[in-house]
Amino acid sequence: MSRIVMIRAIHCAGVTSNGFKIRFSTQSLDEALSCTEKCKLTWLDFVISDISLGAEEVVKGLKINLEPSALFSGYLANYEDKGDVLGLMIPVVRFEERKITATPLLIYVKQNLLVTIRDEHAEYLLKLSQYAESFLKKLPTMDEEWAERQTLLLSRMIDEVNEHNFKVLGSIVERSETMEMTLRASPVREISTEMFEIRRSIVTFLNISWANHDVVHSLRYGDAEMVSDREEILAKFNLILSDLERQISLAGNMLEVLSGSVSVIQADITNKMTTLLLWLTIIGTAILVPNTLATVYGIPFLEHESYWRWIVTSLLLVTVISTIVVYLYVKRWWRKPISKISQ
Repeated sequence: MSRIVMIRAIHCAGVTSNGFKIRFSTQSLDEALSCTEKCKLTWLDFVISDISLGAEEVVKGLKINLEPSALFSGYLANYEDKGDVLGLMIPVVRFEERKITATPLLIYVKQNLLVTIRDEHAEYLLKLSQYAESFLKKLPTMDEEWAERQTLLLSRMIDEVNEHNFKVLGSIVERSETMEMTLRASPVREISTEMFEIRRSIVTFLNISWANHDVVHSLRYGDAEMVSDREEILAKFNLILSDLERQISLAGNMLEVLSGSVSVIQADITNKMTTLLLWLTIIGTAILVPNTLATVYGIPFLEHESYWRWIVTSLLLVTVISTIVVYLYVKRWWRKPISKISQ
């Protein structure tokens, strides 16, 4: 597949040695590489049609000695430190058709160069790209502070991903609240399916958040050469870790609330089934008792016409009395557990 087809866009941003800011978009890899030659810090954001195939093409074009397959080998996220190059894979949440999926974001960090590789679905970095010039102005300017510059930019990228993921969690919360409002009005089958989808979405979000947490923790304490070792710079990752822990806590609380809602539905179903069994017992008594007597009365020596009035009267009385007795018994001994369940 040709490079033009695979690479949809390359967003370039950088700051030159004299402080001049550069920002443009292109589809030419050679034009993007020209930006790295004149900048002391460059960010190349690659948007490709298929990240599993296009990432390898981008890495070869940039002459980075860390294959994407090494990052893809991790579950949801990965951290690879090769000394002169640092590779990260961070999962990005997508919420489509009531389901959550993870889209990988690849980040390569070399001296004075940050490369992000993503597909067309992960557009969250566009916000950061739009004000990249103003952000680059705030970075350290000394040549020996190259690690501080790219560490600050890297932390801002990861923070942008977490902000995007948190918005998706907010969408799940809204969906859960809507479901709770319609809990009594909707059929049990529809509610059960909806709750299953929400629960699966929350579990997926928790897995993604923990994967991001592991990557950020490795950045904070991994002592990579491409990351600054200054505590005030590394403190940025502490803030990101705190945000991730809050997201994990919130998602965990949602899972507990959802489990409570599931218990309510199960109790409601149990209550209905018990009530149904109660009435089936009463109806069965009303049918079986007179049916048994009618069988007895069907004996030939009871077929004389003088017995009919007595037979009919006794059948009616037995039917009414047995039904009332069973109803009172069931109401007294079965309604108590039903009430407890409904509470």
